[in-house]
Amino acid sequence: MKLYTNFNNDPMAKKEIDNAWQEAKKEAKGKNPFAPGRIKEALNAYKADMKKENT
Repeated sequence: MKLYTNFNNDPMAKKEIDNAWQEAKKEAKGKNPFAPGRIKEALNAYKADMKKENT
């Protein structure tokens, strides 16, 4: 428990975690698979592929 407390009180560790979190958020921005319209686009693409295979 003491190690955890020391880690949480370390300003350098907090800064590194915050920087990593900000970078992860930037990288993930715009990649939400559940964004409005994405599921519908995926279904339409799937249906188009199925039609190609059947013809």
